Amino acid sequence: MNRLVLDDLQRRRAYPSVTVLLDTEPGPSLADADRATIARLLATVDRRLDGGVTDAVRSRLLTDLDELVAQIAGEPTSVALALFASPEHTAVVRLGRAVEERVVVDETFATRDLVADLNRTA
Repeated sequence: MNRLVLDDLQRRRAYPSVTVLLDTEPGPSLADADRATIARLLATVDRRLDGGVTDAVRSRLLTDLDELVAQIAGEPTSVALALFASPEHTAVVRLGRAVEERVVVDETFATRDLVADLNRTA
């Protein structure tokens, strides 16, 4: 986690800004159990966006999140993972501390855990 990434995420404003946070098993790649957790959380994103945004926006955000997961699936994992998607931006952040598993849909990204991780490593 670094300050530039955090500042960039905190500056962004768009609805819906989706944040997905989960603990992961540190290892050489994303574990099957972590993939299952992500799939469950993305289903939550789908339900929460249904009726709140157009089908096109919902579909695009879910596709973007799926693509983020596909990009990192073979990369080393840390203690936790944060996925971010909005109509204008996507990002993945690996965290060195455990997080409360959750999905946040708001006008801004949920960055509290990133701040805590940055302060921990400072």
